[in-house]
Amino acid sequence: MAKSPARSTTRGSTASTRGGRPAGRQGVYVATPQSDIYVTLLAVSLGAMLISITLLALRLSQYEFKITPG
Repeated sequence: MAKSPARSTTRGSTASTRGGRPAGRQGVYVATPQSDIYVTLLAVSLGAMLISITLLALRLSQYEFKITPG
């Protein structure tokens, strides 16, 4: 079985080694979406849920996490 030639370990390359293409980011430029008020509301609701779970766990620890029906 023939061995393939070793690959270069560097990620960057110059324009002369790549057929005249400029070095840097490749592909189509797509603008990243900006956060809006709904993303902020999601973060606020996540924070509220985490706080409420923590408070519930603290309350249940007073009863040693024993829950009786009824």
